[in-house]
Amino acid sequence: MLPSNVAPHPAESPAPLRPRHGWFQLAFVSQVPEGISSWKIGALRLILVRAEASIRCFDANCPHRGAHLGVSGRLEDNAIVCSYHGYRIGLGAQACSGRFMLREFPTLVVGCMVLVRVSEERQFDLEAVLAALTSEHSFVEALHLEVRAPMSLVIENGFDARHFEGIHGITVRDFEVAPRARGGLQARGLFLAPFRQRRDGTPLTTLSPVPFEADAFSPGLILVRLGGDHPYGVMTGATDRGDGSCEVRLTFVLPKAAWGDTPDPQRYQPLIRYSRAGIEDDRRVWESIAPDFVPDLVPEDRSITRFRAFCADFY
Repeated sequence: MLPSNVAPHPAESPAPLRPRHGWFQLAFVSQVPEGISSWKIGALRLILVRAEASIRCFDANCPHRGAHLGVSGRLEDNAIVCSYHGYRIGLGAQACSGRFMLREFPTLVVGCMVLVRVSEERQFDLEAVLAALTSEHSFVEALHLEVRAPMSLVIENGFDARHFEGIHGITVRDFEVAPRARGGLQARGLFLAPFRQRRDGTPLTTLSPVPFEADAFSPGLILVRLGGDHPYGVMTGATDRGDGSCEVRLTFVLPKAAWGDTPDPQRYQPLIRYSRAGIEDDRRVWESIAPDFVPDLVPEDRSITRFRAFCADFY
């Protein structure tokens, strides 16, 4: 049985959960229009405001009566005017000239990703990790799809050693999960998998030893790094939609030393196809799991138990 201190998946709860802490990927930069747009993380309603080459995130609820400002608001200088009653709502404390002000959430734009932090707690060292990657890596928008499962189930895959072999045919050796030194959760292991590819993108049948490392920063955000002959990373952002489903975005983190300063799309297209096929295989399982099922985890599932205990601190 699942330990009592481990939170259920959001889909197992009677109402959508609102994450209290952590970093989440809200969008790709390419998906954010100019002006005001509506977004959410579980039950947390948000708006993104894109203006003057910046993207900022705010609470979507009008502080007067709770109208959704992504629906009823219009941008006017550094404020939003709510059409429900016409009040002017300041965008953050510095823009507040009247009674009403919107809470601003810290936003990080790295490469193609728009990341939002919902509290001061459980932020760990994500900013430092991404800053260190930026100078020597390129960030490439790879995939965006909807999955009828909670975000934590998607991110849990990085800590579920047996699923790699069961679904993807990847043999895993020396798999370990432990807290990261600066917060978060880390998995490490060695993959034996057909990751080498022919020119047409199809895998070879010979097995390649590939070091695997995964760092989770929240129930919806994980950075996976794969070594070997063709090293690359994948940032997976999964964001709950509040209805038991989530949006999944994959960003490739490509070392410039191996992929060049500006990676050739023709070169990473096979990697996109390979990733999409893997996600589709996973999705068939994710979407088949009974949302109200209580798992009977065995000792071999201790890495999953550790991940779910990690997730419980965010709600």
